[in-house]
Amino acid sequence: VTGKCRESSHGRPLFLPSGSNITCEGLKYRYDRSPPYIDLLNTTFALVPGGLSPASFRLNEVVAAGAIPVFVSGDVVDSSPYVPPFSDVVPWHQISLHFAWEDADRIVDALLALDAATIQQMQRQ
Repeated sequence: VTGKCRESSHGRPLFLPSGSNITCEGLKYRYDRSPPYIDLLNTTFALVPGGLSPASFRLNEVVAAGAIPVFVSGDVVDSSPYVPPFSDVVPWHQISLHFAWEDADRIVDALLALDAATIQQMQRQ
């Protein structure tokens, strides 16, 4: 259940999660200072954290933006990795990176360690 705030300065309605202690004014302040969506599409890598279900809209957005997916999944209770869709036809191991939540602190270093040739190869596939 969500509550609806008045529109932001961008003309879009904002929604508050039920039980949230964020006010409409606080949400509007955050939203109005966030980068435009088009700027978010200008990225080389994008996180695809595991969600509540095996499918996640995040992967669709990452692929549509042309970014290299960085899967983050598993936790203390369930260490199973994110299972990307169409694994029989998409070589995810060649075009993405995979990390467990416990290794999230290594992600930035791992991305910085990739050379330009490897990144280009991942993007081409």
